Amino acid sequence: MITRIDSLLFSHKLSEVKSGWMAKVKSTNDGRPSRVDIFDDKGILYYFYRFYYHQRIDSELSMETIRSSYFRSNSSLVGRHLLFMENGEWLREIHYKDSQDQLIQTVRFDTYLDQEETIKTIFDGTGREIESRIMQLSYPDENAYRFEWKPDTIMIVEDIEIEEDTITYISPVLGVGWYGFPLLLESSISDSIPYPIFGIFFAPRGNMTIRGMNLSLGMELVSYKMALADTNAFIEGIGALAAMQYNLDIKYDWVPENLEAAFRVGAGMLSDGYGLSLSTSIGYHLLPSRLYMGVYAQSFAAFNEFGENTTTGWGSLGLALGANFGDMNPDLLKPYEDVVDEGAVTVAVAKKIATESSILVQWSYPVSVDTLLKEDFDTTKASIGISILTPFQMNIGPVQTNMVIEVFNYFFQSSAIDTITFQGTAYLLGAHLNLDKLVPLGGNRLSKAITLTVGSYHTGFGIAVGGNLDYHFESLPVVFSFYGRGYGVPKDEIFTGWASVGIGLGLDLGKLFGSIRSD
Repeated sequence: MITRIDSLLFSHKLSEVKSGWMAKVKSTNDGRPSRVDIFDDKGILYYFYRFYYHQRIDSELSMETIRSSYFRSNSSLVGRHLLFMENGEWLREIHYKDSQDQLIQTVRFDTYLDQEETIKTIFDGTGREIESRIMQLSYPDENAYRFEWKPDTIMIVEDIEIEEDTITYISPVLGVGWYGFPLLLESSISDSIPYPIFGIFFAPRGNMTIRGMNLSLGMELVSYKMALADTNAFIEGIGALAAMQYNLDIKYDWVPENLEAAFRVGAGMLSDGYGLSLSTSIGYHLLPSRLYMGVYAQSFAAFNEFGENTTTGWGSLGLALGANFGDMNPDLLKPYEDVVDEGAVTVAVAKKIATESSILVQWSYPVSVDTLLKEDFDTTKASIGISILTPFQMNIGPVQTNMVIEVFNYFFQSSAIDTITFQGTAYLLGAHLNLDKLVPLGGNRLSKAITLTVGSYHTGFGIAVGGNLDYHFESLPVVFSFYGRGYGVPKDEIFTGWASVGIGLGLDLGKLFGSIRSD
């Protein structure tokens, strides 16, 4: 019986294990199981478990919910149960549900420290008490209710072993559109007027295999417009390329399964010539929805585009937004399907953003301006913007990384000729790296972070790098921020920029809606 490994995580409803059977186990970063697949001696999937962990912390209570769901090989749900852990140590209740997600039994554990005893009470689905007994109190220690698996504990069951587990695809087809600006230009192209570049890539995943490598052959369309140097002429049009994509298989514990990195090579026809492209992309699939967001970089060589035997080229950087088509990988969706059905996943993601993000209104002023920018624009104004820290995250060791979206305006003016300005609105996307575990100074209320973003300025694609000190009030969902940023933007043939410091005031929506629900 697999319940010999852990009688709380597993259920007697699906627990059969025979000699020669095998378990494929995948764990979370802290060693706790996230999935267990049980195969018979012929390698046929017999049944499987999926585990989901959710922690809620407020001023009065810290409670973690552990959900164990168990399925037959045809993915039909047999049942599930939820364990409620107070402070990550004390097991308080277990709720058992049937295949229709109806409550069939509740087990409650009442602990009395002064009497050193625990009373275990069992209720049926209607709340009627059917059993109660007194047990000796067991204090939580390093092994109590932690569910941290090690190979020696797995081997309690004969002939069961841990195998490496990989996710080979998100969905059968990925379609992506991107928007960006050229950063590197060949000398025949002028950088005085940067025009945005648009692109679309569409490919069935893994539709070709070459020397054991799974490749995706698809179609790439690129819309471009480039001003030629020393002339008023342009080259513009739409290129249609056949493109081959290779997905990097990144096998680090801190890399989430829905993060995708890929290389892409394309070749095809342009408006007046032909071209070659080499691209790379890093994207995040916003599971359980079908949406995809990421960053792409592309280098492009154009032949015969502005005359016979001519060659030019450019390199661009941009943001990508896409969608998955076809059946999604069921193993990746199982944790979410326990909560919402597939038809509601996009709504669930939108709700998550609207109720769990942090929104800051920011005010800043440049304290240092690059000489090349200051020569032409020596008068500055304060900047006003908004920063949205989304709940989409991944862990890089002890550093929690969340996706952040920032929008702000900037204004530089010449004191000699007030009609000459360097101004616009920046739209940035990037990563917010929380350093609280590395720098505990200030406690939980003072959050320390580094922000790395890229995006669109009025002169093209640029970057922003800086740090945040965010103070979270204990009883209010209010955040006060002090931050600094360094901005790099393209101007003519060079990169220039400025550094600003500022303050921000905003709302922690997760805390706000959490307090409303608790009330």
